[in-house]
Parts: sequence; C-alpha cells; structure tokens
Amino acid sequence: MSFIEKLQNKSRLVRIQILWVSVILVMSLTFITWLSFLNRSIPASIQEKPVQEEETANIPSLFGTLKEDFSSLKTLLQATVKEMTESGEKGEESEFEFEIIK
Repeated sequence: MSFIEKLQNKSRLVRIQILWVSVILVMSLTFITWLSFLNRSIPASIQEKPVQEEETANIPSLFGTLKEDFSSLKTLLQATVKEMTESGEKGEESEFEFEIIK
C-alpha cells in the first residue's frame, strides 16, 4: 500500500491532525529559510549604520506636532465662530442657506 492509501484509510480526525502538523512544519521551514536569506541580502552598511544625533534632533516630536496642529485648529475655529456671531448680530445674510420645510 502506498503512503497516500494508508493516509486515506485513517479516520478524519487523524488526517486533519496530520494536515496541520505538516502545514506548520512546512511554513516553519519556509520562514527560517526566508530569514536566513534576508540576513544575507541586507548590505552590511545598512545593518551597522549608527543613528546620528543630528538626524534625530531634526525630527519633530509627535506631541509637539499635535500640539501645534490643535492650537492652529482652535484659532481657526474661534475666528470662524466669531465671524458667524458678528454677521448674525449685524443682520447680514449668512453664507449658509436654509430651506424651511413645512
């Protein structure tokens, strides 16, 4: 009897277990092989390049950037609200048109 015929004669549970064990083994071997070739393909100059302080000093921090963006957004919103309230007090027509539905 061949290996496939022996496998076909086993119960469904055993066949599924053999399937998953073989999938895990093949994927593990594939992943290990890929990692070993990846390590060889990366040039040594990239692997050993030290991070210089000048490069990191020029990068703005995330918190600082967010703080600046929110403060400019706050200023813009305040100016918009002020403009809308002033135009409403003067009785001017707003640039927003509303249709009254009865």
